[in-house]
Amino acid sequence: MKTSFAFTRPARTLAPLALAAALTGCSMAPKYDRPAAPIDTAYPLGAAYVEPAAATPDDAITAEIGWR
Repeated sequence: MKTSFAFTRPARTLAPLALAAALTGCSMAPKYDRPAAPIDTAYPLGAAYVEPAAATPDDAITAEIGWR
């Protein structure tokens, strides 16, 4: 009585591959829903938010300042 185990080698190769393919298809992470971000309708105002001063003709142009 001779028993043949010829099918076990492909099964040994395919079983881990099938398991890996099944596990990679599963995602345990919950579905991400982006929270609504609060958006202001206007720029903030107040003493902390001062408008920048306008440039005057006496100010040095950056391209004309030599290396120091």
